[in-house]
Amino acid sequence: MLGKFKEAVNKKGIKAPNLAGSVLAPVGPGPAPTPAGTPRKSPRKKREKTRKTTEKPKTVQKKKKSVEQPDGSTTEEEEGSRSNEDRSDGPTELLGQVYSKKADPKGFQYRILRTERPDLFTKTSEELTGEAAKLLDDYLTRKGQLSDGAFLTLGRVVDSESKVEVGKGDGVEVSCLFAHGRFGAVYLAYKQCDGGKTSSTQYALKISRRMLASARIQHEIAVLDHLYTKNRTGKWKKVPYPTHIIPVFFTGTAGGTTYFMMPMLDGSVERVRQDIGHRFPSADVFFIGQESIVAIRECHAHSIVHRDIKPTNFLLGVQNTKSWWLCDFGEASPIGNKRILSPPDALTLPFLARESHRAVMELVPSSTRMDIESWFYMVLDLFVPLPWHSLTEESEVLTAKNVFWSSLDSFFQSAGAQTPPQCAALAQIVAGPIDEHVYGRLTSVLRDGFQKNVESPPWRPSWADKRKRAQLPAPKEATATKPPKKGIIMAMVEQKVSRKKNRKKK
Repeated sequence: MLGKFKEAVNKKGIKAPNLAGSVLAPVGPGPAPTPAGTPRKSPRKKREKTRKTTEKPKTVQKKKKSVEQPDGSTTEEEEGSRSNEDRSDGPTELLGQVYSKKADPKGFQYRILRTERPDLFTKTSEELTGEAAKLLDDYLTRKGQLSDGAFLTLGRVVDSESKVEVGKGDGVEVSCLFAHGRFGAVYLAYKQCDGGKTSSTQYALKISRRMLASARIQHEIAVLDHLYTKNRTGKWKKVPYPTHIIPVFFTGTAGGTTYFMMPMLDGSVERVRQDIGHRFPSADVFFIGQESIVAIRECHAHSIVHRDIKPTNFLLGVQNTKSWWLCDFGEASPIGNKRILSPPDALTLPFLARESHRAVMELVPSSTRMDIESWFYMVLDLFVPLPWHSLTEESEVLTAKNVFWSSLDSFFQSAGAQTPPQCAALAQIVAGPIDEHVYGRLTSVLRDGFQKNVESPPWRPSWADKRKRAQLPAPKEATATKPPKKGIIMAMVEQKVSRKKNRKKK
């Protein structure tokens, strides 16, 4: 199997992409080749063009700054310019993507392939390392990627709440790739309504990033089904429904690929921070901390450990721009269950709990401490860079985390005014016993920090003023129906309730 993939890659002439150590850099087409017979410009013409350019008035000389590369070298680039790895221009710019220059841990691509596509690895595939792993991973992601503007015919479409088939052969217009992570890809999509019209209600269509790899998506659907199960009995009867966890509206298969559709939300905490160009004010951080701890508490109330808490997995609401929603349950596990954790990339490694480091290599029972510790790293990183932010190897990061917890007082003394006093209080709570009361203790400290750092009530988040939300492409069909005036999530819930009533009448 692996040999066939290599042969196909070589035939197509796909070159290994220059990702600068980050699998999250967008893969786009290279520069267009020069047509045959095109005359090359002579050096004289180049010099003349340069001379004309220098004669233009009011030329602004941009300052240059030194940029550290993943290999430790430094290069100079103009201030304000954006490199390929940092923020792409043109069609490769993904509206919800987080871009990072930081290198992934050593051997990450090989390990991620073994996790995602174990069927490709046989006794003869031990040689697949380095550039070969990058080449194969690039091939699988290219083959699994949907084209912008594609119109798909879905297979069996199931209402995630009632488990009833609500459509077969429905059409979906895939507008564009919105963002992707280690495993999943999220597309902006518009669903076809009755009568052949395309609704302008925006959906997020999530599928696996790599070709023929749906096991993780199926697991995520099962976890979200558990969180939003109706007609609960026994101990689950009194557990309230989630309010900060992104719901699933439809699940199904298309062309043998499992997918699910959810409401389209805004960017993640990390993307919003990149958009505003600086760190959040203290009041904003304490507010994000309160929103995120609510979502984690809801997971634990349903006996689920998320195991992948980080700034890229909390998404900003669209209608309510103060709400944050927890997403991506591909690593989730019931409390106490033993399940191997997937290899971390550069955006995941800094926020792994110490127990989660072990879970990458061996079977470790899932515990609520994993989420609480990762959550604390996320909140602290919004104030100051984590002490291990520049490290890329898992063993080095784990050692730095152990040193951090053994010398909390010295860390916060050296941080000084960069961290409010509430940060040290949060650290002491996280270092202590994790029980059912820990959420209340953390919330109390967060609320105190928020109230003491609001400069002029009423509070307004910085992202509401300093960041302009990217305009998402509208559906191509001119006959598209108007979007609901209410919030997207509530409108969709009401549509599902009305469909149920209609079925009962029939």
